[in-house]
Amino acid sequence: MWGAILGNLLVLPGLGMLLGGLKNGRKYFDRDAAGVNSTMMSLSVAGLVLPTIFELLHEAQNKQGYKLNISDKSLDEYSLGIAGVLIVVYILSLIFSFTSKPAQKEKLAIENKGPVENDPDEKKQWTLSKSLLVMAGSTLFLIYMSDLLVGSVQHVIQNFHVSETFLGIILIPLLSDVAEHVVGVQMAYKNKMDLSMSISLESATQIALFVAPVLVFISFFLGKKMTLFFSPFEVVILGLSVYVINQISEDGESNWLEGAQLVVVYIIAAIGFYLL
Repeated sequence: MWGAILGNLLVLPGLGMLLGGLKNGRKYFDRDAAGVNSTMMSLSVAGLVLPTIFELLHEAQNKQGYKLNISDKSLDEYSLGIAGVLIVVYILSLIFSFTSKPAQKEKLAIENKGPVENDPDEKKQWTLSKSLLVMAGSTLFLIYMSDLLVGSVQHVIQNFHVSETFLGIILIPLLSDVAEHVVGVQMAYKNKMDLSMSISLESATQIALFVAPVLVFISFFLGKKMTLFFSPFEVVILGLSVYVINQISEDGESNWLEGAQLVVVYIIAAIGFYLL
């Protein structure tokens, strides 16, 4: 989960801005849409950070000392409450996104000081049945490949001497999200920075505000009791990543230097997880 969020916040927009900027120069994207997604990611940081702070303070009050493997009924209840709130907020963001789409193209045209050109590929649309068939086939293939990937984790750890943390947060998410990253970078390279930013930020928002909370509820039904408590290093990296992408996207412009900065932040985080 953390790796997928970091990849969508740093790698995808970073490479898109870098390669797209080198080819097309300074580009503009929908500042309002990026602002909404940035705000939602900031909210998700609060939802993911507060359980960690809560548990650290709770352990300090009980004089238990800090530990990662915890069993705390109060943390379980707090995680469920936050998960429910995050899901509600995500649903509200979808409603807002669908109802505000018609005005985004006109807004982008004003910021670009000219009309937004129609995409020549828009006419080459798939039918609904073909789209559903391709999606179903891709999902089944992804499930099969994920099973193979998980089964080879221990072999990789033993032979290449990498930690489970680095493998789970850096390597596996990069491999599993490679198709999404390629599409996002390709859109930026084709001078479609607005679509590239939408892919990256909305994917990160979906994981943080919907996928993670849903997994919390599912784990409680299965008796596994997954909480929203994470290590302080993971929480800090996520907070800094959201801050950096917010700073870069708030003006609605992008260039190759900003893309390089995002990639550098990801490399710094990867080194930290490797040494952790």
